[in-house]
Amino acid sequence: MDWITIIMMGVVGGFIGWMTNYFAIGMLFRPYQAIRVGRYTLPFTPGVIPKRRKDIAKSIGRIVGQELIHTKKVTDQILNKKVRKELKDQALHTLSQAFRSEKTPADLLKSYLNLSDIQIKKMETSIIKKLQKKLDNLLARSVWETVEKTAGVDKAMLIGKMSKEVQGLLVQALQEPSFRLVLMDKIHEFLKGLAFGKLVSQAIPVEKIADKIISGIHPHIGSETVYEFIYQGILQTWKKYENEPIGEVLDSLGILQKENLQHMISDMFSKNNPFHQRLCDLLADVDEKAFEQTVLDSIDYLFESPFIHSFLQASVQKIDFQQLVENEINHFSLPELEAKIYEIAHRELFMIQVLGGVLGFFIGVVQAFFILYVFPF
Repeated sequence: MDWITIIMMGVVGGFIGWMTNYFAIGMLFRPYQAIRVGRYTLPFTPGVIPKRRKDIAKSIGRIVGQELIHTKKVTDQILNKKVRKELKDQALHTLSQAFRSEKTPADLLKSYLNLSDIQIKKMETSIIKKLQKKLDNLLARSVWETVEKTAGVDKAMLIGKMSKEVQGLLVQALQEPSFRLVLMDKIHEFLKGLAFGKLVSQAIPVEKIADKIISGIHPHIGSETVYEFIYQGILQTWKKYENEPIGEVLDSLGILQKENLQHMISDMFSKNNPFHQRLCDLLADVDEKAFEQTVLDSIDYLFESPFIHSFLQASVQKIDFQQLVENEINHFSLPELEAKIYEIAHRELFMIQVLGGVLGFFIGVVQAFFILYVFPF
């Protein structure tokens, strides 16, 4: 029957169209290598993509690097509101965990950076050595450099203030009851050593002698003469030590010894090692809400800072996206590249095969119609 012939020819045409497109798509990738017969290379080998892989990679890289990616768009995408909100949320979550964490900084270093106990110990030793070195540098400075240069204190003003303080302390000491008692003891001891001391103490009570001495000294202690005397004494002491290393001065005065201070730093760090204290303990004295607000304000500042925008744009401009894309495509093996393309365009490639089958079917039907009715044999 004619309709059966027409359908059969349509099916055959559809099969031919399907298989033609199937092999055509396959020839985009296969074979991966050229097939040689003697001195001759078979046509269409290797496949189109393997044969022109470098050119294709270069073209895709150029399109992506020059036409699709723009510096300002990339920067705006990095610094958009969504990224800022996500960063803030993550920062708040991390801070909340830190303030309640039983873990130590050493635990975090092991977990996130995969550091060993030996590496952490080296870090601790390095910190101690840096602290000791900073102390060495400080103690090696002269008294003048430390006080006047580092602290920004004027020598004359400092000595004048110290003299006033000493004079004030002397005036205050004369008014203290304890000073009167000490003075009375000293007078009593002095009189005991005299032949007629007992008679004197009986005639004049020790309390009155002490009060008389205090009342006689008191007006003079606050005088300019005493101030000048104190000032000159401190000035002479300053001149003696101002060019000496502060460590040697403190050592000579018996205030501290450099070696003891170095050991003290090491002992203090070992006893209060921050690497092995719980995060919640380290942050116990920190106002959590205030700290969180500071972090949020810092994030806002970074996202709004013209410097950060300029820095990111300059950094993005230095990235050669064209070469990056080209290298990545060339880095794939041919089976990987084929799999990636099928992963991206699997549906479209399949529809091409279907379209080939549909077109082949209609061509077969039209051929059958012409053979049966237009040009019958």
